[in-house]
Amino acid sequence: MLLMLLTAMFFTLHSQAQSEFQVNKEESKLEILGTSSIHDWEMVVEDYQLKTNLTATNENTTTINRVSFSCKVEDITADNRIMDGKAHKALKEDEHPRILFTIIEDSSIEIKDGKTYIKGSLTIAGVTRKIQFPVSIQMLSDSAFQVKGELSLRMTEYNVTPPKAMMGALETGDEITIDIDLLLEQ
Repeated sequence: MLLMLLTAMFFTLHSQAQSEFQVNKEESKLEILGTSSIHDWEMVVEDYQLKTNLTATNENTTTINRVSFSCKVEDITADNRIMDGKAHKALKEDEHPRILFTIIEDSSIEIKDGKTYIKGSLTIAGVTRKIQFPVSIQMLSDSAFQVKGELSLRMTEYNVTPPKAMMGALETGDEITIDIDLLLEQ
């Protein structure tokens, strides 16, 4: 009887300490920034799914157990329909309609030189690479936290040919930056 009581208490405490958080899209932004031979550009990820699971191990320590991100290529937009079309084609939307990120289970979070890195697998245009995304994580309350970060990568690392326009007069730079500012709530 005592063993059953202790087991029930453990599972109750464990389930209370572990919480799933979802993004508040109205208070968050996710952008892709780049350059071209004429001007800098930006695209916004309009719709996406992001879930994370946190466990509070004590008052000062929170462990990220799971991160799952997904967006449709068609939901990455600029203020220019021609740019949208060229970007979607370059990202091979017809063959690979989604961009995905998941954390790697073992050692998914690393703190190095005062910075937090989320290690995971990023899939773009059907190519999956392991990345380390540098972020800052700020607990706002027991039920909300903010994640900010920037990740630079090259399109060609994912077999994406940087788009061109105006018969090649406008060439997009290979390097892009993924810029996030996310409010996650229980």
